Amino acid sequence: MLRPPRDLFCDRCFEATPVPDQPLPDIPQADLEPLVAAVGNAVIDLLPDDWDAAVLDVTAAADGGLAHAITHPRRARAWVAPSIELAARTADLLAPFRARGEPWTRARVEVDRTADGEWGYEVGFSFD
Repeated sequence: MLRPPRDLFCDRCFEATPVPDQPLPDIPQADLEPLVAAVGNAVIDLLPDDWDAAVLDVTAAADGGLAHAITHPRRARAWVAPSIELAARTADLLAPFRARGEPWTRARVEVDRTADGEWGYEVGFSFD
């Protein structure tokens, strides 16, 4: 189920970015929004019922591989194993960046459940 984003992009790329105000490649938000929503939904589908938030960190390797880590932002040592579906959706999210010759090296998707039970998300990219 496609859920509307709380905020499609963080105010800045995350701290690993060498240039804090580095602009994103010129990819229309309308093209990225469904890709980000698909990643967010794939994360949400994996979460235990008692989780109200999660952080997905994805690292893109030079050989094309993607490493995924899903953790709870407030629980030490709480993690969830990624799925094949999630790997496919993150590859889809990387594709338009690669097509423009500006692939991200890291992506972070944060999802959280609001008081009314709806999910929101934010995403940030690093271009090392």
